[in-house]
Amino acid sequence: MCSDEELRAYYEQPKQTTASRAQKRKFRYIFIDRKRPALNFRFRQGVCESRYGQAFTRTQEAGVKVQQIVLKVARKDLDAQVEQKAKDLIAKLGGNNQQSTEAAFAEAARGNSEDPATAKKRGFLGRLVKKNPNKPDALYDRAIDMEPGAISDIPIRYGGNWYILRRGDAVPKTFEEAKQEILVSLRNRRATEQHSNWPDGRKAV
Repeated sequence: MCSDEELRAYYEQPKQTTASRAQKRKFRYIFIDRKRPALNFRFRQGVCESRYGQAFTRTQEAGVKVQQIVLKVARKDLDAQVEQKAKDLIAKLGGNNQQSTEAAFAEAARGNSEDPATAKKRGFLGRLVKKNPNKPDALYDRAIDMEPGAISDIPIRYGGNWYILRRGDAVPKTFEEAKQEILVSLRNRRATEQHSNWPDGRKAV
């Protein structure tokens, strides 16, 4: 039979082992705020212009020109008739390759579109279209996925009306429009390079 002292010693032994292991598992964390030092970096105008001149579509593209023809449905019983009119226009404009010139689509928009605001502007929307993952546009985002010059292969039903879309050319940002985005990119890169090594020479991961 074990004495009280032996039982106490046995009870205390696991605590000592655990404490010993815990002492060996020490971590040191270093927090590096990359944003703060990055704000102090300055770049010459020529560096920004060079960056702008490189082929970074995400930085340079302000959006895409889109033309539309809108056919409104006055009554539900006319829906099929309006849809067929849209199909006929697509067949006339697109032909076999579903491509249409800007001028041909503009003429069709002036003569057929029931949206006065865009019809008088040769079918062009009053803004450039660019995809925004935070605010997806169920209608006009479709045009961005088309090839330049392509039109809808089928009429698009949206908001109770029928639409035909044509994707125009992409419009690049001006240097002034892109400058702030370029500066952010350059500063982030410089901050990453600056903190790529730990003080003792080890590589950061």
